[in-house]
Amino acid sequence: MKPSPIPNSRLEAPDPDRFFDLCDAPNNMIHFLVNVGDGDTQLVLLPKVGDEARRAVVVDVSGGQKAKLPGLVATLQQAGVLAPPQADNSTPANRKVFPIVVGTHPHHDHIGGMADFIDLFRFDIAAYWDAGYYLPTGAFIETMEALEQNPHIAWAQPASGLSQFIDDVRILVLGPGITLKHQYDSYGVDPNNASIALKFEYPYKRVQVRSERVAGAAVGQKEQLSGRLYAKVRSVKSLVLGGDAQARAWAQIQVDHPKLESRFSPIFSELKMARGIDPLRATVFTVSHHASKRGIYLELLEALSPGISLVSSVGGGGKHGFPHQVAQDAIREAKEKIAKTGKNRSVDHKLNIYYTSDTRTGGGSLGTIATVIPASGSVQLWRFEDERADLVDLNKARLLNKP
Repeated sequence: MKPSPIPNSRLEAPDPDRFFDLCDAPNNMIHFLVNVGDGDTQLVLLPKVGDEARRAVVVDVSGGQKAKLPGLVATLQQAGVLAPPQADNSTPANRKVFPIVVGTHPHHDHIGGMADFIDLFRFDIAAYWDAGYYLPTGAFIETMEALEQNPHIAWAQPASGLSQFIDDVRILVLGPGITLKHQYDSYGVDPNNASIALKFEYPYKRVQVRSERVAGAAVGQKEQLSGRLYAKVRSVKSLVLGGDAQARAWAQIQVDHPKLESRFSPIFSELKMARGIDPLRATVFTVSHHASKRGIYLELLEALSPGISLVSSVGGGGKHGFPHQVAQDAIREAKEKIAKTGKNRSVDHKLNIYYTSDTRTGGGSLGTIATVIPASGSVQLWRFEDERADLVDLNKARLLNKP
């Protein structure tokens, strides 16, 4: 079902300087959902550390528009946001531009451009994650061959519960569940349900160091360590990337990552400081499987309770007809519970539901979405008005005002 156009009044004039200032600022994480039609290509710019250029995590490189991600990376490198590509493997693994590149599952619309990306940036990639699902397609075999040709890239097949800490970001693997992985070769698991689903949490600190002044000492002088506590981060924002996980995978994820219900338990009070209230709650959610009718369900969306929902799809057409109205209605009902009231439903953009296929009033694609997730303050959405076949032009960056 095609989404409603977004009013021009919600779009500010192009302001690339302001967007590049956000890229240069240290206290935010920036997520690009690239407009590739029915497929996924995502880039997460990790928070800037000091004066160093940013590092980034790649999640999928669609085979539909292979050039879009390398083009976006090149633009960010030319602007000094990302470090330039290296000519050899001398950069330490913990300082490479891409600490992790993820191929969520072995379908062409997610990894069809991965082999080319690995070949192009082979000295800038520290680790590659894949789901461990063997699917003898051209895209899968080419990707595996690219990894074999670059043995310096650490190759892993993560499962539910793995956490990777990079500076002030925790990357938590939500799925696939380990029991699901054990069934890959024997129980007919759909490749979509093998998909890696990830949660990025920022700012994330497990402990904080506290200190106190020695009696009589000047402020900032002669401080002594008095202990460590669970960090009390007031506002941890989360980005959940659903890949193509469908109902079976999400059901296992909900088992592996249960919500803590009791608000009066002493254990809950301690865990709340260290881990957060709800392990699935999302500030921003990229809807799994392009909002297919099998990708999500209402109970899951109520658990995620995303402030912003993003969908990568062509918008009511294409080979598979994504997004599907069943999925769209579930997302809408989780945001605006009117199933029993008979009220008219708000349009998607007023519910903070956005698509890479969005258009603006009067025509014209809005395309790629950049979500700026600050350590404190409100999340921002930027659009770049690119068609599927266009490269992302950051000079067209336009802030999308709140509904």
